[in-house]
Amino acid sequence: MRQSIQAQCHLLRWRRLMVPFALTLFLGVPALATAQQVWQGAAVVQPEAALREWQHSHILYLGETHDSSADHDAQLAILQAVHRCGRPLAIALEMIQRPYQAALDAYIAGEITEMELLAQTEYAQRWGFPWSLYAPMFRFAKEHRIPLIALNTPTEITRQVARSGLQSLEHGNLHYIPPLKRLI
Repeated sequence: MRQSIQAQCHLLRWRRLMVPFALTLFLGVPALATAQQVWQGAAVVQPEAALREWQHSHILYLGETHDSSADHDAQLAILQAVHRCGRPLAIALEMIQRPYQAALDAYIAGEITEMELLAQTEYAQRWGFPWSLYAPMFRFAKEHRIPLIALNTPTEITRQVARSGLQSLEHGNLHYIPPLKRLI
């Protein structure tokens, strides 16, 4: 597979790629899905075929079972392969809530340590899955100065919407969710 990936790299150099980690990706996948399988719709595809498809993509969704080390290893391997091809990357993160973007920026810039990142993003309280599963991806991003993007809506906002509906949000909190016309 390595030679096949390297042979495809020249095709991938010019496109931008954002890699959001989306739980929703695997909601429609059969229960027998195993780590390191690449899915296109309901079909499993070979990694080499997927890499050829990615040359036409600007966004690549990588899903995982949050507590599966094999899934996290596969995500990191894909990020490394795409990075080796010279693709500009940004990694969007479901596990970090949007108000903590500044902490991600400071971490990538080397201004704060990994432990400070965990404290400033309230990682343990707001996500809670073992950091050891996510740390290699964060370290890879920092080493290669790949931007990290906080995607998740703050817990307080999602709870308020669940309790009282979208109309209960104050104007200042609306920027944490998609435009209302897209939700209704």
